[in-house]
Amino acid sequence: MDHFDVKDKVVLITGSSRGIGHILASGFASAGSRVILNGTNQETLDTAGHKLKKVGANVYGYLFDVTDYVLVEKMIPQIENEVGAI
Repeated sequence: MDHFDVKDKVVLITGSSRGIGHILASGFASAGSRVILNGTNQETLDTAGHKLKKVGANVYGYLFDVTDYVLVEKMIPQIENEVGAI
């Protein structure tokens, strides 16, 4: 099962400020991943980050729309520079 080890891996989960994305983020965080939360609403993104940080998760929040190719091209290098390779 070593190939499922995600401890210390950097994981970007789009739409992770609520719903299924947030549940996935929580699972990766509990498995020891550094989780990058992504969403398009700052308030829900902040709330999601605070919930996970309260239980000791290593999370980072980035506000951008993944359907905007130009923005994604800008944000991915920034995220990898600040958090680590995804």
